[in-house]
Amino acid sequence: MKRLISMLSTLLSLAVLWTGCQTISDLTVNEEERNMRRLKRGTLSESGLYSNLFYQFELRLPEGWDGVVNDPPGLLKVTPSSKDLAQASARKFVNIQVFVLDRQKEETLDQFVERYAGSKGYERILDRPSTIFGFPSTKILFYGRDQSSEIKITALFVLREKTINVVECHALRPLFDNFESKFGACLDSFKASGTDVPAPPAEDVYPGIDPGSDVVMYIVSPTDTIESLAKRFLGSEDRSWIIIASNEFEKLNAGERIKIPRSIPYEVRPGDTWPSVAQKILEDPGYATWVSNYNGNTDLSSAKTIQIPLYTIETPGVGDTYLEIARRYYKDDYLAERLLEYNNLEPLESLEKIKLPIFLIDRYYTYRVQPNDSLAWIARWLTGDSNNYQQIAQINGIEYPYRLVIGQELKIPASLVPDPSVFDKPIPKSRPTPKPAGSEPAKSESDAKPTAAPVSTPTSTPRPINDTGLFDIE
Repeated sequence: MKRLISMLSTLLSLAVLWTGCQTISDLTVNEEERNMRRLKRGTLSESGLYSNLFYQFELRLPEGWDGVVNDPPGLLKVTPSSKDLAQASARKFVNIQVFVLDRQKEETLDQFVERYAGSKGYERILDRPSTIFGFPSTKILFYGRDQSSEIKITALFVLREKTINVVECHALRPLFDNFESKFGACLDSFKASGTDVPAPPAEDVYPGIDPGSDVVMYIVSPTDTIESLAKRFLGSEDRSWIIIASNEFEKLNAGERIKIPRSIPYEVRPGDTWPSVAQKILEDPGYATWVSNYNGNTDLSSAKTIQIPLYTIETPGVGDTYLEIARRYYKDDYLAERLLEYNNLEPLESLEKIKLPIFLIDRYYTYRVQPNDSLAWIARWLTGDSNNYQQIAQINGIEYPYRLVIGQELKIPASLVPDPSVFDKPIPKSRPTPKPAGSEPAKSESDAKPTAAPVSTPTSTPRPINDTGLFDIE
């Protein structure tokens, strides 16, 4: 009996010991899981620097904004402070979100963006491809909806080996311009690290491009002038001298084959930086990395003259066509032919990279038609010259007798607007008596029968988003 009791006691001690070991093991596993969870979530410092060692990237929040760290895939959500946006009900529509999303096998960056935009119902407006520390990336402007509200989104996508880093900034469309600089600074602060897609030495990737060979070979037509070609290929008639210097002639001859450069020279000035040069010439500091790469990442402080490329580059997707790219990047089928011409008539399937002219990206204001509006009145109010109604009609696909629909959105070229502050002023309630040409007053959708489909005809008569009835610049 004593022996039996002794054996039972020994077994009980072993059971307790095993349970204790198991408990210690479970505690160890749980601690490891918690540490891994913390590592994947990343950390947010008091100074506003978000760092994620697991996914190997960091970025800085706008000053004073509040950030909440979460488990992947939604790693971080950032909202403005009351100082930046006093109205609490509007703050929920202004935020920055950071995601890490799975990349499908051999999926390109563009294919991922198409899948991402489709899943969220976003309309893709403008792409700006680049690289970040050797990783392919792109900044994209979208339009979308949040509940019943129209929003505008600018997002950064960075391609990794198995994942995609996404930083998405969005706001109500009428508020977007107020936060665009803060959004841009946040996206520009993104830094990637790691070895999942190692960047080759700079001299192998960006040796610089010879401007002498980076040209469009063009056959002169009888109607061409040097000025028209400069505007068509270089974005401005003032750059005619560049075509002349590249070909050493004084006049054009029909049928002659000439060179038209795809870059322009720039004389470096004291204090210039790559972002300031990109802003000065291309009106966007986001092109700084590309301009630096184009010049072989030369030391700008010691350079006298550099070349400014007037295009960006993009890798065509499988099955892409010039027409699809024109629609995706420029929202204009007509520009498919221009892209083919700009790429020296090369079949798209033979190109590793396609060149996308920056100056073809026109900037527009968007105006929503009000009761009793006419094209002539709109042209006079926004551009100062009622005769501009014809150009506005042409851009928006509206033919004589120029009928408008209340709520219809019209694109107004920024080049026609001498004083952008007009978009901050309330629209006058009264309208002048319409004149015959270009002045038929706007009617409701049930009354009007446009002779040509407007660019964007709402399914129901929308209401102005504020007392100006104006949207932000695209």
